[in-house]
Amino acid sequence: MPSEDVAEYGDPSRRTYLAAERTLLAWWRTAFAAVAVALAVGRILPGIDHLPKVPFAILGAGWALLAAGFIVFGTQRQRRGHRAIRAGSFQHLDQRVTTILAAHMLVLTIVTAAALFSEA
Repeated sequence: MPSEDVAEYGDPSRRTYLAAERTLLAWWRTAFAAVAVALAVGRILPGIDHLPKVPFAILGAGWALLAAGFIVFGTQRQRRGHRAIRAGSFQHLDQRVTTILAAHMLVLTIVTAAALFSEA
């Protein structure tokens, strides 16, 4: 006989799949934010503030690469997570990938801030 929770809320794995979908969307939202930064740094700022275009275009490309990393990694993680849920196991977050993404973002943030403040 199913427990009262299962009858009221459904199978717990259903909630786990929905949580995985929300997590994927969070990875994608973060990627879209990085795309916005890429456009702002690489295209808009040099035009507004009369800054040199090449260094800021390179920085914008770095932010766009970060966005692509978030999209690819988030999507791969979601797929691996679905396979793990179906198998009744758990897929841990790969610390190497998160370290690479975090380092990339930290370097871009520092270099972008330095470039903006050095031009002021």
